[in-house]
Amino acid sequence: MQALLIASAFGILLFLASAAALALEPPTQGAGVWHLSLVVLAALNAASGFMVLGGVAACDEELWSVVTGCAAAGVASAILATIAAMHLAAILELELAPRAARQVVMLALASGIIALIIAAKLGQPPVD
Repeated sequence: MQALLIASAFGILLFLASAAALALEPPTQGAGVWHLSLVVLAALNAASGFMVLGGVAACDEELWSVVTGCAAAGVASAILATIAAMHLAAILELELAPRAARQVVMLALASGIIALIIAAKLGQPPVD
Protein backbone atom coordinates (compact mmCIF):
# COMPACT_ATOMS: atom_id res chain seq x y z
CA MET A 1 0.00 0.00 0.00
CA GLN A 2 2.82 2.39 0.91
CA ALA A 3 4.65 1.74 -2.35
CA LEU A 4 1.44 2.46 -4.25
CA LEU A 5 0.99 5.81 -2.50
CA ILE A 6 4.58 6.87 -3.18
CA ALA A 7 4.35 5.73 -6.81
CA SER A 8 1.07 7.60 -7.29
CA ALA A 9 2.51 10.77 -5.79
CA PHE A 10 5.51 10.61 -8.10
CA GLY A 11 3.28 9.91 -11.11
CA ILE A 12 1.31 13.07 -10.43
CA LEU A 13 4.48 15.08 -9.78
CA LEU A 14 6.08 13.83 -12.99
CA PHE A 15 2.99 14.75 -14.99
CA LEU A 16 2.81 18.25 -13.52
CA ALA A 17 6.54 18.84 -14.02
CA SER A 18 6.30 17.50 -17.58
CA ALA A 19 3.42 19.80 -18.41
CA ALA A 20 5.29 22.76 -16.93
CA ALA A 21 8.50 21.88 -18.79
CA LEU A 22 6.57 21.66 -22.05
CA ALA A 23 4.97 25.04 -21.35
CA LEU A 24 8.40 26.57 -20.75
CA GLU A 25 10.16 24.77 -23.61
CA PRO A 26 7.88 23.72 -26.47
CA PRO A 27 8.90 20.56 -28.37
CA THR A 28 9.89 22.69 -31.37
CA GLN A 29 12.69 24.27 -29.29
CA GLY A 30 14.10 20.99 -28.05
CA ALA A 31 14.88 19.96 -24.52
CA GLY A 32 16.53 22.45 -22.21
CA VAL A 33 17.18 23.09 -18.57
CA TRP A 34 13.53 22.71 -17.53
CA HIS A 35 13.42 19.21 -18.97
CA LEU A 36 16.46 18.36 -16.83
CA SER A 37 14.23 18.84 -13.80
CA LEU A 38 12.43 15.69 -14.95
CA VAL A 39 15.70 13.78 -14.69
CA VAL A 40 16.11 14.95 -11.10
CA LEU A 41 12.51 14.04 -10.30
CA ALA A 42 12.92 10.62 -11.95
CA ALA A 43 16.07 10.01 -9.87
CA LEU A 44 14.13 10.89 -6.71
CA ASN A 45 11.41 8.48 -7.88
CA ALA A 46 13.93 5.67 -8.44
CA ALA A 47 15.57 6.24 -5.05
CA SER A 48 12.26 6.27 -3.20
CA GLY A 49 11.14 3.14 -5.05
CA PHE A 50 14.34 1.40 -3.97
CA MET A 51 13.72 2.39 -0.35
CA VAL A 52 10.03 1.49 -0.25
CA LEU A 53 10.64 -1.89 -1.90
CA GLY A 54 13.06 -2.87 0.86
CA GLY A 55 16.43 -2.10 -0.68
CA VAL A 56 17.76 -0.44 2.46
CA ALA A 57 16.84 -3.39 4.67
CA ALA A 58 18.37 -5.79 2.14
CA CYS A 59 21.60 -3.76 2.21
CA ASP A 60 21.73 -4.07 5.99
CA GLU A 61 21.35 -7.85 5.70
CA GLU A 62 23.76 -8.04 2.73
CA LEU A 63 21.19 -9.67 0.45
CA TRP A 64 22.76 -8.35 -2.74
CA SER A 65 20.40 -10.08 -5.17
CA VAL A 66 17.46 -8.44 -3.41
CA VAL A 67 19.28 -5.09 -3.46
CA THR A 68 19.84 -5.45 -7.21
CA GLY A 69 16.20 -6.37 -7.76
CA CYS A 70 14.95 -3.39 -5.73
CA ALA A 71 17.29 -1.04 -7.59
CA ALA A 72 16.24 -2.41 -10.99
CA ALA A 73 12.56 -2.15 -10.11
CA GLY A 74 13.00 1.41 -8.84
CA VAL A 75 14.84 2.54 -11.97
CA ALA A 76 12.49 0.74 -14.38
CA SER A 77 9.39 2.18 -12.76
CA ALA A 78 10.91 5.67 -12.77
CA ILE A 79 11.75 5.44 -16.48
CA LEU A 80 8.30 4.15 -17.40
CA ALA A 81 6.54 6.75 -15.24
CA THR A 82 8.59 9.57 -16.76
CA ILE A 83 7.89 8.45 -20.32
CA ALA A 84 4.18 8.06 -19.58
CA ALA A 85 4.01 11.47 -17.88
CA MET A 86 5.76 13.22 -20.77
CA HIS A 87 3.51 11.52 -23.31
CA LEU A 88 0.35 12.44 -21.40
CA ALA A 89 1.52 16.02 -20.89
CA ALA A 90 2.25 16.33 -24.62
CA ILE A 91 -1.23 15.05 -25.48
CA LEU A 92 -3.12 17.23 -22.98
CA GLU A 93 -1.04 20.39 -23.60
CA LEU A 94 -1.89 22.26 -20.41
CA GLU A 95 -1.74 26.03 -20.77
CA LEU A 96 0.51 27.52 -18.10
CA ALA A 97 1.95 30.99 -17.83
CA PRO A 98 5.78 30.95 -17.64
CA ARG A 99 5.82 32.11 -14.02
CA ALA A 100 3.25 29.47 -13.00
CA ALA A 101 5.14 26.78 -14.91
CA ARG A 102 8.39 27.63 -13.10
CA GLN A 103 6.57 27.48 -9.76
CA VAL A 104 5.06 24.10 -10.67
CA VAL A 105 8.51 22.69 -11.48
CA MET A 106 9.99 23.99 -8.23
CA LEU A 107 7.06 22.71 -6.15
CA ALA A 108 7.24 19.32 -7.88
CA LEU A 109 10.95 19.03 -7.06
CA ALA A 110 10.37 20.07 -3.45
CA SER A 111 7.51 17.59 -3.15
CA GLY A 112 9.74 14.90 -4.64
CA ILE A 113 12.33 15.50 -1.94
CA ILE A 114 9.63 15.28 0.73
CA ALA A 115 8.35 12.02 -0.81
CA LEU A 116 11.90 10.65 -0.77
CA ILE A 117 12.18 11.46 2.95
CA ILE A 118 8.86 9.71 3.61
CA ALA A 119 10.02 6.71 1.56
CA ALA A 120 13.22 6.58 3.60
CA LYS A 121 11.16 6.46 6.79
CA LEU A 122 8.89 3.74 5.35
CA GLY A 123 11.83 1.68 4.09
CA GLN A 124 13.60 1.48 7.44
CA PRO A 125 13.39 -1.87 9.20
CA PRO A 126 11.34 -1.83 12.40
CA VAL A 127 13.26 -1.17 15.60
CA ASP A 128 12.86 -3.84 18.26
